[in-house]
Amino acid sequence: MDKTILITGANGNLGAATVKKFLDEGYKVVAVDHSGTHLGFAASHDNFELRAVDLSDEEAVVSFMEEIIELYGLISPPVSSSSICCRTVMAGLSLWAPGLH
Repeated sequence: MDKTILITGANGNLGAATVKKFLDEGYKVVAVDHSGTHLGFAASHDNFELRAVDLSDEEAVVSFMEEIIELYGLISPPVSSSSICCRTVMAGLSLWAPGLH
C-alpha cells in the first residue's frame, strides 16, 4: 500500500523540512502552499506534488480534499505547518475522517 501524506504550509522552513523528511521515508507527498520557492529540491521527485490552495477558503479546501481522496483514497493524517490551520482545514479533514472535530 502506498503511503500518501498531505502537508500544508509546505513552502515555509518547517514545511520544506517536513516535505524532505517524508519524501526520504518513501511517502507520496502532496504539498499545499501558494508557491514553491523553497521546494526546488522536490520539484523533480516522482513522489512529490505541489498544489496551490487558499486555506482560508472553506469551499476551496473541501473541493481540494474531495479531489485528493478521489485520487489517493485515504491518506496519512495531514501535517500542517501553515499558520492557517483552522476551521477551513478541519472542514476538509471531516471528509477524510468523518466525525473529526
